[in-house]
Parts: sequence; C-alpha cells; structure tokens
Amino acid sequence: MLVRWVDSKTDFTNRDFISAVMKEIHKLHDSDGTIGAVSGIHRIVKDTEDRLGTTENDLEGCVARIHKQIIPETMIYEEKLIHGDFHHRNILCVDERIEIIDWVSLAMGDPIQDIAFFYFFLDREYPQDFREILKIYYERELSDAEYRHALAWLIFITYWKYLEEVERHGARQDELLCALKKRMDGYEV
Repeated sequence: MLVRWVDSKTDFTNRDFISAVMKEIHKLHDSDGTIGAVSGIHRIVKDTEDRLGTTENDLEGCVARIHKQIIPETMIYEEKLIHGDFHHRNILCVDERIEIIDWVSLAMGDPIQDIAFFYFFLDREYPQDFREILKIYYERELSDAEYRHALAWLIFITYWKYLEEVERHGARQDELLCALKKRMDGYEV
C-alpha cells in the first residue's frame, strides 16, 4: 500500500482528475449500502467546544450563528453511506485508476459532508472554486438552496478544524478564523 501511495499520480489542479475522483465518491453515495455507524461529526464538534469552553459569545458572534443557522442546516439530509474522512491524501491514482483509501470513518451521513471535507483540504493546497467542485460532483449547476446547504457544511468543517487548531495551540488558528469568517459572510446566498 505504501508503494502505491508513493507512486500515486494525483493532480488536483486537473479538472478531469477531480471529475474522476467525484465520480468515485458519487458511486459510494449512490450505492444502497448501509452500515450501523452514523457520522459523529456533530458530536465531535460539541465535545471539542465543551473541552475548550466555547460559548455562543465567542468569535464575534460566529459561534452563535453557527449554532443557530449552520448546524441546523447540516442536520437536514437524506442519509447515505459516506467515507467520513474524504480528503486528497486518501485518494490515489494508480495506473490511471482512482482508489480511495482509509475507510475507518465509513458511516451513514450526508454525502455533502464528504464533498465539503474534500474541498476544505483541497482549497489549502490547490485553490479551486467550491461551486465548481459541487458542479462537477452533481454534474449540473446547483440551486441556491443546494449551494447554501453545501456551504453550511463547508463552514461547519472549517469551524471544526479551527477548534482543533485552537485545542492543540496550532499555528493556523488565525488563518482558519479568517477563512471561517469569510465563509460565514458568503453564507447569505
């Protein structure tokens, strides 16, 4: 597996490659598969907030908006089988074939959680447009409501990663807070 990972030819700047990746994850989401595990991302964020003592007054009102607008939006979905840890380092391209690895977080949840998680990490290393990634995934333009739902997931994941960075006293706190606020500003679609 390590040799396959090292030899993997991934080019996340290439739209055709991203399209192939989106087709692979879409197969999982469209499968009729089920599993007993349910995505625990909301519980993980709540536990992290509790450990940090985060209140709705924190971050200039962002936390209050996240709890009042973003989290409720991310709780509305048709439950499907999701990867749960879908990001660029869990995608290999070997012999022109896309392989998704690291299935330990496989669960039932919202497929857009996977896409937003993928984009969160992709955006850091290969700046892409979120609407374009969603268009590739859906193979069509999104309605405003669909985009708002996807953006809510992206904001929620950015908030989660910000909390993780704060908890471990990481150097990216300011960068993630800036990204969080910018995405929150764009939420009024």
